[in-house]
Amino acid sequence: GPDLIFNHLTMYIYNHAVIFDKEYWPKQIVVNGFVLSEGEKMSKSLGNIVTVVEASKKYGIDTVRIQENGGADLFSDTNFPEKERLDYLYKVANDLSKLEGGELKKIDYWLYSKLNKKIKNAGSSMEKMELRDAITSIFYDSVKELRRYFERGGKNAVTVGDYISSVILMLQPFAPHFSEEVWHMIGNDSFASRKFYRFFHRRCKECKISCGKERQESREGENNNSKRLQKKYTQQACRNKRS
Repeated sequence: GPDLIFNHLTMYIYNHAVIFDKEYWPKQIVVNGFVLSEGEKMSKSLGNIVTVVEASKKYGIDTVRIQENGGADLFSDTNFPEKERLDYLYKVANDLSKLEGGELKKIDYWLYSKLNKKIKNAGSSMEKMELRDAITSIFYDSVKELRRYFERGGKNAVTVGDYISSVILMLQPFAPHFSEEVWHMIGNDSFASRKFYRFFHRRCKECKISCGKERQESREGENNNSKRLQKKYTQQACRNKRS
């Protein structure tokens, strides 16, 4: 951890510089961030070390899986555990029946746009085995986006249902027990594990088709605008010439 930089690692470099020729000096030292337990650094001296076995029994194996796969990179601290975010997603799914229907509003389209972007980014990260980026998009960002949606007055059951079911499917490899429970809780008879691959394949294809149509419509719109402007300026030039 970074606490070793000013003692052990510094002396490690000094010792090599004094004893060995330059060609044998350390080429690189990698320092990872702290693992925190409820905001406090895990340390033997503090007596707050939590083993994987203990954490699995206390917080659940899915919480540990998410933490181990996406808690932090080498240069960041990671706070253990993340169970409160899983609890939040569970609560949203459980309260779907309390939401309203009706026409979609701007805030609903905003949440759908976030979902489409999430599917694309998470799928790309998984293909590259960039698990931390995938979990950040699927798990951490989803909680923030849902909270923002509700804070801005969002309450459409269809929108939230589509969003939460998609997030649950994407979360399946990292929290399989949680995903299966919530997947069935929101009214599905199939297994989330069976839907996961087909979901990504289909939705990513739909995103590509959608983006292609949007680009085509944008180009057509630009061409039409260009033609209208050209016609307008030509007519104006003819009038000026006559006068």
